[in-house]
Amino acid sequence: MTAKIGLFEVFAKRLDWLSQRQNVIAQNIAQSDTPGYVPKDLAADAFVRELRNTGAALRTAKTESRHIPGTLENAKGTPARETREQYEASPAGNAVVVEEQLVKMAQTQMDHATVTNLYSKYMGMFRMALTGSAR
Repeated sequence: MTAKIGLFEVFAKRLDWLSQRQNVIAQNIAQSDTPGYVPKDLAADAFVRELRNTGAALRTAKTESRHIPGTLENAKGTPARETREQYEASPAGNAVVVEEQLVKMAQTQMDHATVTNLYSKYMGMFRMALTGSAR
C-alpha cells in the first residue's frame, strides 16, 4: 500500500541516495593518504530531477475556501546553488581534504535526520487520520 503513496517513495529514494553518499565519503576519507587519489561524490542531479517529476503529482489541493493555499508551485523556480571549490592538493597529488569530507559527511547526516523526521511526521498524520489521535 505504501508503494502507491508518492511521498514514501521519495523518502526511500532520498535515504538510499544519502546512504550511498555516506559510503562514498567514507571511502574518500579512507583513501586520504593514497598518492594520486581523487575524491569522489555522488551527483544530486538525478535525485533533484526525480523529486521535481514527483512534485507534479504532489500538488496541494485547496478543498475549502478557508484553507491556506499550498506553496509547492512556488518552490520549483528556486535555483540550486552548488559550491565547486576544492580546498587544496597534497604534494603527492592526493586531492582528499579530510575537513572538506567531514563537512560533506555532516551535511549528509543532517539531511538524513531531516528526511527521517519528515517520514515520522508523515506517519503521524496517517495515524491521526486513521485513529483520530496522534498516539
